[in-house]
Amino acid sequence: TKDQTSLLEWKKRIGEVKANQESKRAANRGTNLHNLCEKYVLNQKLNLRNEMPDAVQLFIQIKQVLLDNVNNILAVEAPLYSDFLGTAGRVDLVAEYCGKKAIIDYKSSTKVKEKEWIEDYFLQTSIYSVMFEERTGISIPYLVIIIGNEQSIKPSIFIEKRNNWINKAIDRITRYKEL
Repeated sequence: TKDQTSLLEWKKRIGEVKANQESKRAANRGTNLHNLCEKYVLNQKLNLRNEMPDAVQLFIQIKQVLLDNVNNILAVEAPLYSDFLGTAGRVDLVAEYCGKKAIIDYKSSTKVKEKEWIEDYFLQTSIYSVMFEERTGISIPYLVIIIGNEQSIKPSIFIEKRNNWINKAIDRITRYKEL
């Protein structure tokens, strides 16, 4: 249900083959980054020499943020669903971020993103928050997006309140179901 105009323009500008290659590279980088973050928060052994360098670079950015700000982990890569919303997904991390219960989502990016560009991330995490609360009875009022950036030495961090996004997320779900 999201406007795909800019994505289609990008594909047209660089060509279908190159766009597919870049999409695959970004997807692999994101998967590798998520795996590293998951192992880290679960206190599992990491051997960064065996990992892809681009994912390691982004993980190192995010690792420090996790170390400095995250405590009291409630869920890691947990499957969730909601009867109310009619949705399902897998949340990256549910924990306290700076002492406040939050849905924490890791992202990877080639370039630094502006908050205005990541609306879908807030919609996604607000849905995770509702699903988690429905499954556990635990309210998670904050959303934290941590984006490792290839063009920066520090990640971008965006913090929002779930209640600022959930109505828009429900509207998006309703439009999708109407299609």
